[in-house]
Amino acid sequence: MWIHIFLLLTFIIQARTQNSTQVRKYIFATVFDSILLTGNIKEVKNNQILQWSFIDRLQKSLMLFHSVGVDSPSLSPYYQHRCKYYASNGTLELQRLEIADSGIYQLTVDHYYENVPGKLYIYSLYLDVEETLSTPLIIQEPVYIANNVQLSCISKKGNPTTILWLKGKISITNSSRYTLSDNNSTLSISRVDMDHCGFYTCVAVDSTSERNITHFLLIDDLCFRNSVTSQTHSCHLGRCFCQYIDVSCCNCFHHLLFVKEIQG
Repeated sequence: MWIHIFLLLTFIIQARTQNSTQVRKYIFATVFDSILLTGNIKEVKNNQILQWSFIDRLQKSLMLFHSVGVDSPSLSPYYQHRCKYYASNGTLELQRLEIADSGIYQLTVDHYYENVPGKLYIYSLYLDVEETLSTPLIIQEPVYIANNVQLSCISKKGNPTTILWLKGKISITNSSRYTLSDNNSTLSISRVDMDHCGFYTCVAVDSTSERNITHFLLIDDLCFRNSVTSQTHSCHLGRCFCQYIDVSCCNCFHHLLFVKEIQG
């Protein structure tokens, strides 16, 4: 995100300020959250002058000014209804976050160093606000079972940084039968057979949250037999589900058709 462009620029600007001490911290949050902007100060003392500023791509805006022991804290009009100020340690609570709140929050404290007049304490927070990650969807193509099947994991909101796939509880990696592509958002299954039937879970992860959804890969109108391992199947509404019970899929499918004819 553009916020990272500031890292070098801010470092260069602050490096030229010899009579100051700078501390930097990186934080992440999601839309509508609240976050504490702390300057890592244990206690605010009289005669100190505190300023909170917000730096975005266009300008540097003053958020709060507090001359301790002289004047009451003053929040800028834009932040009056979104910020709560804790005068004891200079912390700001920023509420109802928006994407536009991404940027640099800088606390400057004058008279912080009692024995070094004029030396400033500068604390910078690099905040990245992201969309709340929604529960993803798994789209199967084609919807019927063919020789090759694709499962696509799609998030309507948010930008997952990592996508993982599981079959049951086992992590899926690239192999002769499974291929992950499009930053792991697409799982391609080749030469589909009975062993591929089961539950597939897509796990979407970003810097602040994790969401997952599970999809059952079923077999439409296909019956598999495995006399070697004696694996059998159950079925439901004419589809063969890969489970291990004592009824063969084909017999179950024919039984459903027979029951349907009687009920009809």
